[in-house]
Amino acid sequence: MMGYIFTPNVNGTITHIGGYFDGTKTTRLWQYSNGNLLASVSVPDPNYSWTYADITDVSVTAGTKYVVATAINGSGAANIRFVSDQLPNTYGNITINYSCYRSGYDSDTYPSYWTRENRTDYTWGMSDITFVPDE
Repeated sequence: MMGYIFTPNVNGTITHIGGYFDGTKTTRLWQYSNGNLLASVSVPDPNYSWTYADITDVSVTAGTKYVVATAINGSGAANIRFVSDQLPNTYGNITINYSCYRSGYDSDTYPSYWTRENRTDYTWGMSDITFVPDE
């Protein structure tokens, strides 16, 4: 399970989740503080390109942490090492706080722990969201 913990800087809606990997993968969205599953979707094989799947719109609140992560299941992951783009960093209306991963995990239940969390210099996998700010 590879992804990142992020905070919206304004209220809005997440309309799609997906990522950049190889093979069909399950990507999930949780609220960080209570582990509530907000969305889970099978993302069709993007063959190492950005691909997103529709979800039922999820309203998110400014200042609240969320987690988006993809179950890689041992193959097809893409890694990025941030050099000048250290975390936390703000991209539009979202701040990516840090990356996380849990070895050998694939479940809708929020992980009881992350193998690595709070990493600011490296991210595992490439999960992503489509965020639409409230007007």
